[in-house]
Amino acid sequence: VGGKKVKVFKTEFGADTILICVEDVITMHMGTVDNAAVVNRIVEHISSTEPQDMPADGVNSYHLKFKSEKYPDLYYDILYIITPDAKGWYYDRSTKSAYPAGVHLLDFQGNALQNLRLLAFREVGEPQQ
Repeated sequence: VGGKKVKVFKTEFGADTILICVEDVITMHMGTVDNAAVVNRIVEHISSTEPQDMPADGVNSYHLKFKSEKYPDLYYDILYIITPDAKGWYYDRSTKSAYPAGVHLLDFQGNALQNLRLLAFREVGEPQQ
């Protein structure tokens, strides 16, 4: 079942934007990624990486809400989880699959939305600074 859902996410959904959100009592929008190359790189990474066992504990989590012009009223929500060992993971709740992100996708250390936009997306596998 998981493989089919990942294929649909990659080939049929047509994600073109990611809303980056945090959830507490309510879900808050923190930033938007509308660079097609970045969105495609993340979709391709999730779609082509073998699922792995993710560590049970996460220190922070963010909702990556993928949007598509093809399906304007739907979001494909993937969690981005940072574990205590500072590793980033994508977690797809619909398939119950976890994928290592390689590096931090988000860097909220500076607590500034501008930092989020500048530092948010680095090549998967690029060493952290």
